[in-house]
Amino acid sequence: MGIVPYTILMRVIEISEYGAPHVLRAATAPVPVPAPGQVLITLHAAGINRADILQRQGHYAPPPGANPVLGLEGAGVVEALGQGVDTFRLGQRVAALLDGGGYADVAVAPVGQVLPLPDTINFIQGAALMEAMTTVYQNLCVTGGVEKGQTVLITGGASGLGTMAIQMLHQIGVTVITTAGTDDKCRLCEKLGAVRAINYRTHSVLEEAQKAAPQGVHVVLDMLGGAAVNPHLQLLRQGGIHISIAYQLGRTAPIDMARVMMKQLTLTGNTLRPRTAAEKATLVQGMAQLFWPMVAQSAIKPVIDRVFLLEQAADAHTRMESGQHAGKIILAVNP
Repeated sequence: MGIVPYTILMRVIEISEYGAPHVLRAATAPVPVPAPGQVLITLHAAGINRADILQRQGHYAPPPGANPVLGLEGAGVVEALGQGVDTFRLGQRVAALLDGGGYADVAVAPVGQVLPLPDTINFIQGAALMEAMTTVYQNLCVTGGVEKGQTVLITGGASGLGTMAIQMLHQIGVTVITTAGTDDKCRLCEKLGAVRAINYRTHSVLEEAQKAAPQGVHVVLDMLGGAAVNPHLQLLRQGGIHISIAYQLGRTAPIDMARVMMKQLTLTGNTLRPRTAAEKATLVQGMAQLFWPMVAQSAIKPVIDRVFLLEQAADAHTRMESGQHAGKIILAVNP
């Protein structure tokens, strides 16, 4: 395999203007040059994340210096190595956490955000790993400090992140309660390892979760915000932690501060993309040490909802916004 010439153009998907999915359009851009400490990857697949939706709508600007092209994760083969990188070889199959640029033929990533792709995982599956697994590790293992025998409530259990979180926590002995919007999605969550999946359209999440965890939960991983927060605080046991990673029901929430004080609760939140390369490398390597062997053994396997071609990025965004998906939506870049 030869190194991609830096003078050629590659396909990218660009945002013509902020708005609905139709603003995504195919374009071309120069193939990037790997800087010192970077890996150049020819992508075979890229993951779709809700951050991509927000960026397309104009609600989530890339951090300073980040690639403005959508796409925060991908899988492919190493095409070139920047100065000082000696941990990968040309042609090696890898998965990468990107700072942007995944909706393209070729992307660069800091070496600390790249992992060898196990032989048991194909490129489509590999493109579904890095953003979700690193986010779960960051929030539940580092911030939440979850341990074997504890109980966690995860909202949106059938999402790409939710299906991954259920499996990861199940593998380390954590009890998972989750929510989903259909009975079929609930069955999927329980098949993946959740002890109880609650259909939030037909049941009270608070009442059903209290039945499943009468003593309360140790941690809530919340993607909803808004009116969902106070019921979550009711579910937390003494000293529990509420971690916000999205706010699909609203950026603001009424909070019973007396409950927070009396139960000595911690309310916190995280985003992954704005972190420094050093911080991301620490998280990726910590995640890999704990969970990558489980990926290699197929004990953790991403749930793939649907695969679209790169040129069908608008259709992929429409699918995600519909809320009908279960698992991860993937772009096949160079299938």
